[in-house]
Amino acid sequence: MAKKIISHFFSMLLALSLFVLLIVGILRITVCNKQYIISKLEEGKYFEKVYYEILDGFEEYVIQSGLENKDLEGICSIEEVEEDVIKVLDSIYENSELNVNSDRIVSNLDNRINEILKNNNRIPDAEENESIKRFEKAIGQVYTDNILFSKEYTKGATKLIQETQKICNIVLVVTAIVSFALVCEVIVINSKTKDGVLYLFNSQIAVRNVMYFTKIAYWYENKKYINIKCIIFWSHYFNN
Repeated sequence: MAKKIISHFFSMLLALSLFVLLIVGILRITVCNKQYIISKLEEGKYFEKVYYEILDGFEEYVIQSGLENKDLEGICSIEEVEEDVIKVLDSIYENSELNVNSDRIVSNLDNRINEILKNNNRIPDAEENESIKRFEKAIGQVYTDNILFSKEYTKGATKLIQETQKICNIVLVVTAIVSFALVCEVIVINSKTKDGVLYLFNSQIAVRNVMYFTKIAYWYENKKYINIKCIIFWSHYFNN
């Protein structure tokens, strides 16, 4: 009786350990995975949204400058926005230097303004040149602000991701060791009364645990998180 209670207790601990492993695995392939985040941003058309927010920000300054919206068309593209947003993600996940360079936007704008002035036979004086420089700087800042969202937020996200990755790695190793130890313990406890390995996988509690985790994993498969064909196979095998 005592062995049965102890065995069931260890089975419950093993189930909890497997659950923790599942959660850690999900975190590692989702939140802690830069490529997963990029794929979700692409699915949500995030880059296009940022691009149009940048254009809206440009419009406020264009109205004040006397230019038209069409005069700023083409100074940046969705591809450039995507490239710079990914640079921000690189900085967060790799803890590297954050550098969003708006110089090319300012340069494109400067060329566009010079072209407009040339077509209208205008030569700006010193005061006008100063105003043009301020306008170009403001446009560059609009671009940078929309890409970064917030430097403080980016720094906080970097710290959070780095800590999460570190904790996941530690928990993964510790839980794997604990799970292995629990498996061995259950086998040893039941070795005198029946085959420990068969008991571990054929007992009612073990089957329920496998089926429980299979259902959870199946839900995440529908969410395109993980592949669980192997889990389903073993669950059906031990249930029969």
